[in-house]
Amino acid sequence: MFKLVGGDVAGMSTVPEVMVCAQCGINVLGISIIGNKGLNLVKEGPEHNDVLKNVENALGRLSAVLLELIPELA
Repeated sequence: MFKLVGGDVAGMSTVPEVMVCAQCGINVLGISIIGNKGLNLVKEGPEHNDVLKNVENALGRLSAVLLELIPELA
């Protein structure tokens, strides 16, 4: 469904968390790491170790982005 309407990813809890922050008057910057493809995009479900490896591989790039971004937000 998401692909049909132009979506690329779906998060598990980001929207409810942002809604609560908005109700509390908290500004939010959402950043996510995509750890695996959706079940309908692969023949077999994701293995936990593969998801962990994908996230670990992305952490270096995410750290670099945050190191550039945080001073701009301060």
